[in-house]
Amino acid sequence: MKNNEITRRAPTLKTIAGLTGLAVPTVSRALSGALDIKESTRAR
Repeated sequence: MKNNEITRRAPTLKTIAGLTGLAVPTVSRALSGALDIKESTRAR
């Protein structure tokens, strides 16, 4: 890989939580399809 190339990684649960204002466990449950997460929360 060249020095000026940018590598992209999948966002972490912590990154998503920080951007959405949700807790990490909430993000995890929303992404895994837990039924106890409101649709409005999942949409974030």
